[in-house]
Amino acid sequence: MSGDNSYCPMSGATCSYDSLEVEPNSFFLIQPFDEEKSKREKAVDKALEKFYGKGKYKLKKSDSLIHFQGSYCDICKKIRSCQYCIADMTGEIFKVITETEIKDKAFWRPNVAFELGLAYGLSKPSLVLFKKLLDDHKVPSDIDFVRYIDIRAKNWPMVSQKILDRLKECAPNRAILKANNWNEFDIDQFKKELESVIHQKESYIRTKYMKLKINQILYKNSRLIFIIVNARDLMEGSYFSLYISENNIEEKKGLIRIDSINREKGVAQAEIDVGIYRDYWTDIAKICSEKGNFVLGEHRLEVIIPHELEKLDIDEQKSLVSLLNKIGG
Repeated sequence: MSGDNSYCPMSGATCSYDSLEVEPNSFFLIQPFDEEKSKREKAVDKALEKFYGKGKYKLKKSDSLIHFQGSYCDICKKIRSCQYCIADMTGEIFKVITETEIKDKAFWRPNVAFELGLAYGLSKPSLVLFKKLLDDHKVPSDIDFVRYIDIRAKNWPMVSQKILDRLKECAPNRAILKANNWNEFDIDQFKKELESVIHQKESYIRTKYMKLKINQILYKNSRLIFIIVNARDLMEGSYFSLYISENNIEEKKGLIRIDSINREKGVAQAEIDVGIYRDYWTDIAKICSEKGNFVLGEHRLEVIIPHELEKLDIDEQKSLVSLLNKIGG
């Protein structure tokens, strides 16, 4: 019996899909077949479209419930040919009858458990979704190391935004993991993003407590443009979460990306990823169109450092930039 990824439990021999080519920007969605299925698929699809662009990614799904004799090969083929997986490991609630009581208990869906295990076995990086169904409902202990996306509220547009945020956090790490095939990536763009992260980490204490102020918002060429003051220490490509306080309640309203900086004047220009708050920013755009600009009230900008790169120290990141310089010529 083979002990590597080429082994097929169906045939007991080498898997016929072992040499299957992996499609770039492709995802396999591991999910339960429940009443939320179509909403879940739409939320994931929307996040991927915003991240990659329309038609620049592929989302693969199981077509039916798992029946090992009929669907195993189809599942295996799709997971082997995808680059990443997204799994909803929430599970479902059943009534459990004991000698003394009848109580609700949450169980993991068998098809989700099997497919996620297969994905990990085939070395596929996976984003995990999880919703707590009962007070004692937790991520299974054997994979409690997973940093999952909380989908507690049945608000799939919000889940879509959370998936998009995680994709943005993990994007540099994906490039690092695929360092043996740099041709798949825009090296110059990745290097620029990495240098931006290095700059943010080196100036993190300063930027974390800076009183960055959005002086005004303009609407030009169908884009909302933010003018930020006190931005001399920032760098192009940096990301900030924008929080706005309304009626003493602070709420996130999207992600700000710094596009250009005038260091002499200490002013930056930025654009926003509106996420699920499109209606809010549509109203702001209308005000800008009518009045020429809009001055934002109380707000807060919180610097974002990609989660995986945050684990690397400055020297490791600078070494990676040097490697990129050599590869890029």
